[in-house]
This record gives sequence, C-alpha cells and structure tokens, in this order.
Amino acid sequence: MTQLILSGGEDCMKKIIALFFSVTLIMLMTAGCGTKEKATSENEINVNENTEDTEKRKTDADEGSNKENTAIGSEEIADDADDNTQSNTADSANDKVNQKIYYSETAGYSGQEIMRVDFRAKTHAQAEDMDGYYATMEEKGQFTRSSLIPPELCELIVKAMDEKTEKETFEPLKTGTEISQEEFSGLTGVELMNMEAVMAVKVDADNDGIEDIAGEYYYGGTGGFSGMQLYKGSGDGNFNLTSSFECFSQAYDFIQYQGKNYLLMEEFDYNTKQYSGYSLYLYEDGKLADGKRFSFVIDDYDMEIVYEDLSYEDLEIVKNTLSNPKMPEILEDNDGVIIGTAETINSDEEFFPYAGDLDNDGAREKYDKYMWYPSNMATVMHLIYYFEDSSILDDLSEKLAEEVGDGFLYAFWLDEVNGKNILYLYYGKNPDFTLYAFLIKKSN
Repeated sequence: MTQLILSGGEDCMKKIIALFFSVTLIMLMTAGCGTKEKATSENEINVNENTEDTEKRKTDADEGSNKENTAIGSEEIADDADDNTQSNTADSANDKVNQKIYYSETAGYSGQEIMRVDFRAKTHAQAEDMDGYYATMEEKGQFTRSSLIPPELCELIVKAMDEKTEKETFEPLKTGTEISQEEFSGLTGVELMNMEAVMAVKVDADNDGIEDIAGEYYYGGTGGFSGMQLYKGSGDGNFNLTSSFECFSQAYDFIQYQGKNYLLMEEFDYNTKQYSGYSLYLYEDGKLADGKRFSFVIDDYDMEIVYEDLSYEDLEIVKNTLSNPKMPEILEDNDGVIIGTAETINSDEEFFPYAGDLDNDGAREKYDKYMWYPSNMATVMHLIYYFEDSSILDDLSEKLAEEVGDGFLYAFWLDEVNGKNILYLYYGKNPDFTLYAFLIKKSN
C-alpha cells in the first residue's frame, strides 16, 4: 500500500505550505493577501473583567526588530532554570534578584517583566454528521445516504485523535496505489493547465469491485483551493467523472475498514495552518453517500504561572487580568483587536488611530494595530502593528522570540494600573496561548 500524502499534523502542513511558498513569496512582496479588521470605539473593552469574552492573535516578532540588543536582568537576573519555574517564590529580600528587566539603548526603554502565564488547552475529539458538501464554491451537494459510515469506524478515529495515535492507527488501513500526473491525464483525458496539479490514486473508491481514480485537483494560485474528484471505473479501462467537491490542498488517503474503503482527509485551521482533525467520506455507485467531520473541542485550559515579580506592588491586579482563559473569545468577539483602559482610538486618523503612553514618560505614542487573516497557504494569522515613532515593541518582541518559540503575537494592549500603564502581550499557538505583562519605562 502506498501513501499519497503523509499525514501527521505539523509535518504534513509543512509539506503543503512548501508547495505554495515559492509562488506566494513573489505575490506577497508585491501585494498583501489578507483582510484588515479594525476595532472601533464600540469595541473598547476592559480585559481586567474576567467575565468578558476573549480570543487569539499574532504578530511578526521579526518586523523591524533591533538585533543588536539582548535581554538582561535588573541588578541580577535569575538563571534560566529560575526564570522558567512554575511560580517565583523568592522572599522580599530576594525580590530584586529575581526581577527580569529587558532594556535597549537604541529603542530607548527598560521593561520590567511582571508576569507570564501559559494556558494549555484540554481537549477531546468528537465526530459529527456532515449536512452536505460543496459541489462548487456556490452549490451545496447532498449525500445520497444509500450507505452509512459505521459508528465503530468513527469511534476508532476519535480514539486515535484523543490518544494522539493517528499515524499508528491509520497506517495499516491505507489502501490504493498512487499514480503520476501523466497517468492521471492519460486515463481520464484531463489535461493540466498552467499551475494546475493533481495528486491521484487508483482505488476501488465506491466498493463495487472495480478500480476507480480519485484525485485532489489543485486549481493553481496561492489560496490552495482544490477539488476532490472521483472518476468511476467501468471495468473496460474507461474512467468517467461522477463526483467532485471543493476542498483545500490537504493530505488524504483511502483507508479500508471491515471490507469497505473510505476517503480520509486531514483537516487544518486555515488561519493558523494547524492540524484540526479529519473528514471521512463513503462513496457508493460513484457518488458521495455519507460524510463525517472529526474535530477537537476545548473543554478547559490548564493555567501555569511561569513567572511573577513578587516585588511589584500591584501584582494581584495584573494576575487578575492574566488569569483569564476566555482570552481567545475576547479576541474573536472584538475583531482581533483588544483595546485597553489606557488607550484611545481616533477613527478619523488614517494612519495611526490608536494612542497610549507605552513607556510612561507622559507622552502618548501613536500607532495602528489589526489582525492579519490569511487568504493564502503561506501565511498565518498574526498581529500587524505600526508605531509612528517607537521601536520598543519591535525590540521586546525580538528579545522574547526564543522563549515564545513558534507562537505568534496576536494582541497587545495598555491598561492603567494605579497611575502606570502596563503593557500586555498575547501570544497564540493554536489552541494554546501565553500572556505577558510588562512595565515599560523610557530610558534616559
């Protein structure tokens, strides 16, 4: 048995993204591919209230960053092992020793880290009936329901997702033989044009004992838009198109369970390009008879205080803000932009509508911020921001890059806490996220 595309979460997505990267790179250099969502004054919220909703965002830590500066401690920064403990337990005599201070002469600031909190999602997998499929971008098709996917197969897939054993579970079930694009064209009579491509397999897709040809047909372009096509075999060497539905360029295989073949497609979140589950299809007589969707449901979050500065007198106020597992909902409900209590927005300002005193020097910085939602396969959602005259956030983001890893900045906002403005950062790594709090001061 051969595997058409290796499934398996991140590895799979890296291969898919690579298919579009070279094309996308040129296009992205000349024109942005995304949607700009701006918050208005009605969107203003105070994220100190844990009863509000929340959600996710991202930013390029690399944009305009200052590579010559590195993070250091205030007077004596703790070792790396101390920085990453679950909670800073130093007594008052050692509070200064355990402070984490970042500074840059070039960017002109010092930044006292007050707290970092990590949230790890607790999930379970679920199976749902699909109410139909898109035969074209506009036309929705219905399953014939002439045959149904057995619940035992659904339970097998759900169990594999919950136990993270997808590869071990599905590998022995794979069936079909991969064929080349030339073979596909020769057998179906379909000529590939321009950037079009197909990933095809010979398999008895509709379980009638005769081999068919199934192919994921990529239409070209950077969006990854494709169609899953079935060419039913007649047994005399002819193959005729009998079924097609819209999809993205994604990993798929045919698997065999209790004597029947099923199409299993790996799904991903288009905004984050992260693995999100599967879709499963049953063909009969060349048509789609049934479909199921498998996804992860977030039940709750495990919260870990990775760092807290016990010398900061208003720590409990900051902790109340950051101890909020509903941040993803808040972010989503506010169009990808969180506005803090120390920020204002001027909708008439074209380039820098937001203002806030980032470095607590009495002068308000002007800036813009909005969420980038991708419309191509080579980018992911993240925060886009521009400051009129400040590189502080660029520099701080670069200093945090190694610690954050492959997370993306989704949001920043400023809250006033007892006369000082606190900078909050929200890094997302679907479905997990990390929140930071900093007190930024202008350096002399």
